Amino acid sequence: MEKMTEDARAPQISPRQWTGLCSLAGGYFIALLDLTIINLAVPSLTKDLGATTAQVFWTVNSYGLILALTIIPSGRLGDRFDHRRMFLSGTIILAAASVLCGVSASATMLIAGRFLQGLGAGMLVPQTLTLIGLTFPEEARGRAVGIWGSIAGTASIIGPLIGGVLIDRLSWRGIFFITIPIAVLAVALGLRGLPRGESRTVRFDLGGTLLAALALVALLYSCLQGPHAGWEPLTLACLPFAVLSMLAFLVYERHVDSDRAVFPRSLRQNPRFTTAALFGLVSALGVFALTFLVSNYVQSVAGQPAFWAGAVLAPASIASVVTAPIAGRRVDSGRARRVLQIGFGASAAGTALCALIAVTDTSWLWFLATTTVFGIGNGYLISPLTTVGMSFLRTEDFSPASSLLNVLRQTGPVVGGAVVGLLVQVLAVTPTASDPLGLSGTVVAAVLIFPLALFTIGFVVYSLAPRRFIDARG
Repeated sequence: MEKMTEDARAPQISPRQWTGLCSLAGGYFIALLDLTIINLAVPSLTKDLGATTAQVFWTVNSYGLILALTIIPSGRLGDRFDHRRMFLSGTIILAAASVLCGVSASATMLIAGRFLQGLGAGMLVPQTLTLIGLTFPEEARGRAVGIWGSIAGTASIIGPLIGGVLIDRLSWRGIFFITIPIAVLAVALGLRGLPRGESRTVRFDLGGTLLAALALVALLYSCLQGPHAGWEPLTLACLPFAVLSMLAFLVYERHVDSDRAVFPRSLRQNPRFTTAALFGLVSALGVFALTFLVSNYVQSVAGQPAFWAGAVLAPASIASVVTAPIAGRRVDSGRARRVLQIGFGASAAGTALCALIAVTDTSWLWFLATTTVFGIGNGYLISPLTTVGMSFLRTEDFSPASSLLNVLRQTGPVVGGAVVGLLVQVLAVTPTASDPLGLSGTVVAAVLIFPLALFTIGFVVYSLAPRRFIDARG
């Protein structure tokens, strides 16, 4: 009887509201899918388009670069021009860019399509949570956000498997065409179920965004084009230019009003937040490095089809989805230090074991176990780092802190792509028809040392830091 009373009091959600949520889920799903599924296609598109190693990494990283740079301004533009309009426009751009990617006849054309995909994703992703808030009443919002959040886990689990099947059965072009019907459905449902918003005047940090963009683009260009171009003067100059641009960004942010700054002073002076934000970037960087290298090792070195390359990554996603809620509850109960130690420790152990498999030429099937260990670590890092970083912030800092953590999480794969791309080109053996990137077990293991070192540093930092620096409870 008590359960029936609770059900009777539960808010009634209209079909139109659920239609809007399905639209948001569809758009968010394809944005996340296009971020990672490209890793599986590297060997086949390299052979088909004759792409250089530098072009391969531009293809992989251009999407994440634009996505990271457009999240904050797109959220502000949603306030100005209507979140519904921005979401639908971003979904349409993402679908159109997917067509361009799918029909690409050259690596240059594919890279251009990936840039446009990133723009579409950057326009739609920041609108999703805001539109949930506008669509659902407060008492039903938790359920809607829970469904929205589960989309990330679903995309990370089934994305590699779907991608592997499409690449094996059709071609690498199939991973782009599959997003088109989902995007069309999301737009159709959005036109029917998403509410129109009111436009209002907003300001955003255009100068800071441009300086950050210059730093990331210069870093990518130097790391990816340097080995390919023989370290000509332009590629050499881009590294110090990237550093100067980032320093200019930090100086510029000191003089920007807090209500529109990308990195407000109150957050810069908060060591708890800045450390958590930095290691959130490290976590995302490590995920990119391991998934890219393992998926390509399984195909190029172990000689397995794309499906199995995706299959060895699925346990990591499943383990992450399962352990994330457990880690969250332990952080809430005051065990943040132990949670982060497990997170960094398991991530380091999983990375080291993957390197060991590669360098010893052990059966690739062992990746099913080692990526599971890595996934446990990832589940114990993503949400806990966010919770620790956001603890004890002033109310006015909550929104910029949330935005900045989201941006850094998307920036991690971009920085990881730059470093991994540089190391692969420097260390690669002679490319072959079956191994177009010139990978080997030794190369993969050597590159994995980089994220392994970062995870180890994270373990040490959060093991030695004072309690007040880590606790997430008042």
